[in-house]
Amino acid sequence: QLAPWQALAPDKRAALLQRGAEEISRQLKPLSQLLSMETGKPRRASLREINNVADTVGGRCKDILRALRPQVHQGSTIESLVRFDPIGVCAVITPAYHPVAMTHRMLIPALLAGNTVVLKPSPDAPLIGQRMEEIYQRHLPANVLQIVHGRAEQGRNLVAANVDRFLHLFEDLFDRQHVAFVRLRRAVEGAEIAHGGADVAVV
Repeated sequence: QLAPWQALAPDKRAALLQRGAEEISRQLKPLSQLLSMETGKPRRASLREINNVADTVGGRCKDILRALRPQVHQGSTIESLVRFDPIGVCAVITPAYHPVAMTHRMLIPALLAGNTVVLKPSPDAPLIGQRMEEIYQRHLPANVLQIVHGRAEQGRNLVAANVDRFLHLFEDLFDRQHVAFVRLRRAVEGAEIAHGGADVAVV
């Protein structure tokens, strides 16, 4: 589904993403309840995370659209044009802490740039990831955003799949040997890799 999405004008992609953000705002209360139940976050922190994400999608889209504009460089004897084309299929594996914010941090730029995305939320916070995917799916073309669930095995399968680029990897999902393999793969060049930390769901 890359070609139709890529062919859509960037401002039209931004409008569809903004509709998703608006729906998130309308569902702020149930989404924050779900986030608190899954992660153990205080309700106020869950409200703040989701509200901040929904409120900033529009501004982020404007910034990204400016960054994606073709750039013309005029030299003394030659003029060059720099154009930004989609990479293809991007994969995002996110942790349980800040699952909404971390997902949007990678999701919005990738989709707005014309890529398709496979999202794998943390197995410790799968439901909020599923709800985010369902909301955006109602506004995006089919299969532009897809979701997979599971633990380490599914994470390794996604790494081994023929995706074009990883945007975020949560290292706790993999054993050390596999992480070393991941870092050798070209698709991971430039990816943000989280090295784990405290599990916020354990008190």
